[in-house]
Amino acid sequence: MAARAKTKKTTRKTTRREVFVTRTNDVVAVNESIIRRVSGAKYIVLFIIILAVALVAFRYRRLLIAATVNGEAITRISVIKELERQGGSQALEALVAEALVYQEAGKQNVRVEDSEIDGEVKRIEETVLAQGQKLDDLLSFQGLTREDFTRRLRVQLLSEKLLGDKLKVTQEEIDQYIKDNKDTFDPALSEDRLKQQVEEFLRQGKFNTDFTPWLDTLKASAKIEYLVKY
Repeated sequence: MAARAKTKKTTRKTTRREVFVTRTNDVVAVNESIIRRVSGAKYIVLFIIILAVALVAFRYRRLLIAATVNGEAITRISVIKELERQGGSQALEALVAEALVYQEAGKQNVRVEDSEIDGEVKRIEETVLAQGQKLDDLLSFQGLTREDFTRRLRVQLLSEKLLGDKLKVTQEEIDQYIKDNKDTFDPALSEDRLKQQVEEFLRQGKFNTDFTPWLDTLKASAKIEYLVKY
């Protein structure tokens, strides 16, 4: 009886160990399966990411590449560097001047409304059209967009308001200019239209004369730090 009991106990222990080992093996097998699935999922996700990046790069390649020559890429960065080398100084000074004008306008609470811009654009379009040309064609020839044009126009109108009376044209100046240059005008122009054109011409001349000294004054009183030299 004692021998049988001992045998039963040994058998039970062996069976429990076998069950434990079997369960352990099953757990290990399950874990390995999970690891394989996770690893496979990682590779799939990585592949999808690489594919997405490649598709985005192809679709928006124009943002990075300006042209290709026999398969060799010319990047937009290289184009920008070349443009900076050729005219970087002039472009930078124009942006500095623009910033100074906007800042001075803010100090003096001077504004140019969109309606003023629209009216000036319409007037310019009519003048250009009367000469047998289109404004968009002229802008395209100069490499400008409508947005570029309106931005520059806003800066000029702000500058004109800031210069104030310096740009005022008197009736005497208009009459004198017409008298001195009467042979150069189109005879078909009405007297009112002629005077308007002369006033605009004289006003622009005063702007061209007074703007640079005025801008130099703003530069002298401003703190301008050039981080890039061209």
